[in-house]
Amino acid sequence: MNDIAKYRSLVLRIAHSIKNQNGFTFGTAQSKAWKVAKLIGKLYSEESTSFTFVKVSTGEIREAVGTRNLKNIPAEKHPKKKSENPTLNINAIPYFDANKEAWRSFKPHTLLLNAS
Repeated sequence: MNDIAKYRSLVLRIAHSIKNQNGFTFGTAQSKAWKVAKLIGKLYSEESTSFTFVKVSTGEIREAVGTRNLKNIPAEKHPKKKSENPTLNINAIPYFDANKEAWRSFKPHTLLLNAS
């Protein structure tokens, strides 16, 4: 499977998850899924990236600066489980919060803004 097919597959899995869990139309779910997939790419490739989402527990709008690039995460904070082919949980997107220096996650349907 080539990279484009994997990327498209990820977007569709996220879109179906958003639609099934939150009752969005499939078009709306796809739109949100593309934003999430682009953010995931930035989280892995850049030093850090800014984004905004709504916290599910409190409803507050949270502005985050995060990364998944291990070069920018302190060694003691690296994930404990190493895998050559890590799977991504499409129901909660984990990221390393650069401000709090801790791992956090957000629900894909709560992403509001994808800016760097």
